[in-house]
Amino acid sequence: MEKKGFGGAFKKGESILGPWEKAFVLRWVNRIPNWLETYHLTLLTLLWTGLVIFCAWQVRVWDKSFGFGAFLLRLPSST
Repeated sequence: MEKKGFGGAFKKGESILGPWEKAFVLRWVNRIPNWLETYHLTLLTLLWTGLVIFCAWQVRVWDKSFGFGAFLLRLPSST
């Protein structure tokens, strides 16, 4: 029986949106500040979620106009 060695972790596949993703990366990634790390984005997600929950709570107990705020906060995450 012949043993085959591990071929490595070469990713060959590409997503349907691959060409647009590459164009986006080439254009915008250099504009991201060097101090911005992934944990900053994770913490921002927690803050964002808290604001959505707060607006939803305000709609329920206080003022219906907060519903528009919750809608606006939810827009970027739905894309």
